[in-house]
Amino acid sequence: MDTVLLFVDSLEIWHFFLAALSFLCISALIGDSDILPWISFSLFLVGLLDYLGTEALLQIIALPIFLLISIIFSREYLYSDKKNMIAEDIHSMINQRIKAVKVNAESNFSGEGVSANGKRWNISHYQKKQIESGNYYLCKDTEGLTLLVDHHLGE
Repeated sequence: MDTVLLFVDSLEIWHFFLAALSFLCISALIGDSDILPWISFSLFLVGLLDYLGTEALLQIIALPIFLLISIIFSREYLYSDKKNMIAEDIHSMINQRIKAVKVNAESNFSGEGVSANGKRWNISHYQKKQIESGNYYLCKDTEGLTLLVDHHLGE
């Protein structure tokens, strides 16, 4: 028997599960969602094959097949065309509601606001009019890292 086959044959089910759990933990630590969780899932499935008593050659063949199938089916999960409703950057905040939470003492037309997802933003009124804390405004444009807001929207 080949050395690789002997090695895979000597592995117990908990070896596969421990390796899968390790890959999953590393994935969580580095924030990866592209490949490591799917490697972990494939190792888990190979561990189940070992539990069912399959031979080492079948386990070696099954690992890349499981990995390929899980990556193909994960494309719908990872790269779906569903619109993400959470704004990720300043330019995606245009036409979004902002609640003013703090007004600058020096200039009453600027301050801080909070978006629907809880992110805090620097805001300034588009026409340099007074901003009132607690009111909702509509982001019209951006200027650097500041959201330019206009008329407040009643709640």
